[in-house]
Formats: sequence, structure tokens, C-alpha cells
Amino acid sequence: PIQVWVAGEVRTPGVFAMTGDINAYQAVIQAGDFLPTAKPEQVALIRRGPGGRAMMRVVDLRPRRGEVVALRRNDILY
Repeated sequence: PIQVWVAGEVRTPGVFAMTGDINAYQAVIQAGDFLPTAKPEQVALIRRGPGGRAMMRVVDLRPRRGEVVALRRNDILY
């Protein structure tokens, strides 16, 4: 299974094992959805790039307005 980490302003942060393809917003829902204090338009996606170097980009995960971002093994959402 693919493991992703979801932290920050979600109800139940933690490590989640996903058995199939999943996008970033689905992972947030798995973590209990955003708290009222969250900024879903400013979610940090951290993943390993070439050479194992950590890379970060900010993604917009607002429902119906945000991006659809496919997750990879060991991604971190914050």
C-alpha cells in the first residue's frame, strides 16, 4: 500500500495507507477533513524528487475550485 502523511489543520492527522490511486483532497478527507481554521488553498505538498531531495509546492485543495493532485508513495500534506 501507498503511505501518505497528512498533518496540520485536519481533524485526525497521521499516516494513512492507501490501497489504490488517491488524490490529495481524498487524503485530507481520510484525515477527517479540514478544520475551520485551515487554509485549504495553501496546502504544502512535500515529496522526494531526483536524488531523494525533498521538494515542496503549495497546492490549492478547495473543493470544486482546487487542483486534483495525485499522490505518490511517502508524500506529505501539511
